[in-house]
Amino acid sequence: MTPGTIGVLALENSRYSLFNVSLDRVKRPEGTRTLWSVSNNIVGTETTDHGYSLSSMGDSVINAQNALVKGMTGDWLWILGDDHQWGEDALLNLLAHDVDIVCASNVMRRGPFDPLIFSMDGKRLSWLDLSGLSGLISVAACGNAGMLIRRRVFEAIPQPWFEWGPEGSPYQGSDLAFCWKARQAGFKVYVDLDTRFGHMAIATFIPVEIGPNHEHGVALQVQGETVAYFRFRPGQTTAVFEQRELR
Repeated sequence: MTPGTIGVLALENSRYSLFNVSLDRVKRPEGTRTLWSVSNNIVGTETTDHGYSLSSMGDSVINAQNALVKGMTGDWLWILGDDHQWGEDALLNLLAHDVDIVCASNVMRRGPFDPLIFSMDGKRLSWLDLSGLSGLISVAACGNAGMLIRRRVFEAIPQPWFEWGPEGSPYQGSDLAFCWKARQAGFKVYVDLDTRFGHMAIATFIPVEIGPNHEHGVALQVQGETVAYFRFRPGQTTAVFEQRELR
């Protein structure tokens, strides 16, 4: 497999330790470089002993996405966010498909935790829509967590490669609008449902009373939204998980 660039969109290099573990363990073709795009006022480019290139691309995610393209080397760019976790074979699995644009399967960071996969009219697909499917599927657009893009795609579409939904696009987000622009240029977009990405979020456990009998428990909140309860009853040594109905 030909080498390319692992491009990291990070806030502070990075927020989650499990991201660093995933990045360190992921298998990659020999010669692959890692380019960090961080929002921390670092000036210039520094190459470390591990072959990582560290750059300051500003606070804008869109500017950072475009800067990753400009700084890429090799045949492909694999875009990661520093709030993701994945298996060590993820990159090689995506490369093995030998398609122009392919993304790992991933979800929203908060409830209702829908897939980040979209239809031609810009609507988000549900898990029911994906029921019974596996492997590589053709989609209209997807979030760029774990999105692998071949260099020829960037060479075929005009700059800026990433931008807020341009005229005619049903999508607002820059990653989805990029998929739309690529399809307008004749490329197809795929998601590998068997290569899965975790999407990490800030979780908080809060003591609460549950029910009319003053039963005590814990509410699990993800970014401020209660998504589940753990109920404790007298005489029990383990908590009873109760999923809260999500909107």
